[in-house]
Amino acid sequence: MENKIISQKCKSEKVKKRGLRQTQNRGKIQRYFCYNCKSSFVEETPFYRMRNTPQKITLCMDLFYRGISTRKVQELTTVYSIL
Repeated sequence: MENKIISQKCKSEKVKKRGLRQTQNRGKIQRYFCYNCKSSFVEETPFYRMRNTPQKITLCMDLFYRGISTRKVQELTTVYSIL
């Protein structure tokens, strides 16, 4: 199954890759350019605008849903410098 990139403004599929964007937590992210509306955009992921890495977020959620308290999860991530 191929993931189609569509423009966020005009919902067009006429897009092309146009460089990379450097972010602090997610690293380099592909930028795209739409031929119809002439705008550039970045594909949004479920972890868009999160302040931690996706690995750290999913690890903390996994620990919480296994029954570990939020205080203990915080302690584990800070004391052992996980990720």
